[in-house]
Amino acid sequence: MKVRSETGDTVAEFCYISRVDDRLVINAKLLGSMCMDMVFTLEDIFDGLKILFSSAVASYALLLPYFVLRRLFSNSVRQITKVTMLRKEKDECVQ
Repeated sequence: MKVRSETGDTVAEFCYISRVDDRLVINAKLLGSMCMDMVFTLEDIFDGLKILFSSAVASYALLLPYFVLRRLFSNSVRQITKVTMLRKEKDECVQ
């Protein structure tokens, strides 16, 4: 999984997640450097739950089907428009 900045640059790339005793270990590559392990303790996980259950994340999760359908519809409209324009160009060339 990749995390990108607003400009599209890769900021972090998560390789895998594992559990070691009561700690969560995430292997990631940050800013294109070497892979490193990030270790989260039980306290860190509980602190992170505040972020996970925030209103922003909840609303995004609820709107996720809408975002997917909007993207699919948008891509379909672009393809139809492209095909229509190509046909018009072809018809103009034939005449």
